[in-house]
Amino acid sequence: MRLPALSTLILASLLSSPAAANEKALPLGIDLGTSTCSEILASKGAEWKLTNMGQSVWSNGAILKSPDPRLPGLGFASELLIICDEQDRSIHVSMTIPKNNVQQIAHSLDTKYRSTQRNLPHLGNGLAKWTASNASISLEYQHVSFTASLSYETAEARQMWAAYTKREAERKETETASQL
Repeated sequence: MRLPALSTLILASLLSSPAAANEKALPLGIDLGTSTCSEILASKGAEWKLTNMGQSVWSNGAILKSPDPRLPGLGFASELLIICDEQDRSIHVSMTIPKNNVQQIAHSLDTKYRSTQRNLPHLGNGLAKWTASNASISLEYQHVSFTASLSYETAEARQMWAAYTKREAERKETETASQL
């Protein structure tokens, strides 16, 4: 009987792990790209103290915000922001969290998603990124800050943001040129 090579066993183990499976990100139970801002506001608006802040200039969809969301299991989150697209689908979820919770959150994310970048020093700026089947996840903080940002965004959100920033840069360049 022939046994599989050790490298084959290690690879199979890695591919069957949750991180390699590239699970779907469901921040706070929100199915990015599927859940709508209308549904989120109706089901969680009161509990999370969400307010519709109007329309996003880059996504043309609703912006839901809570300065004090009181999230179950994430009671330390001090702000919640949800952005939807023109079809009302959620494409971005971010939370402001205390910087002292970063390592705990990073460890949790490591067990669920594939890590693509990690630099989370005790002193200095920190950035870690993960990928899921439906979103990119980032955890970021500045050296002099007491808070960090945990963000989940779809590929559509990244494309919309890039297109918006390109249009804005072109507009500013044209505006500057017209003043000379």
